[in-house]
Amino acid sequence: MGDDDEAVFVDSSILISCGRRESTRFRALGREADRRGTIFRIPPQVYAEMGGETLLEGYATTDSAVDEALRDGWMSVTESPSYSEPDVSYGLL
Repeated sequence: MGDDDEAVFVDSSILISCGRRESTRFRALGREADRRGTIFRIPPQVYAEMGGETLLEGYATTDSAVDEALRDGWMSVTESPSYSEPDVSYGLL
């Protein structure tokens, strides 16, 4: 898992709509990451919004759905993409 050619950032609206970790939508999100062979990324701001710490290193895990995804390895907290880079901007078209 973790193809560096494709960075898939997930925002808080997706995570909120998925609901609790027991929900079928949240489990489907994890299956989609597995199907794509990628790790979904969330910026520190999204992690904080979902109830976690804003630090990239050493964030304390809780019992939230996002923290379970982090422990399971299909989501990670990484810096936000730079929209001034052509590859990022191209993906928005």
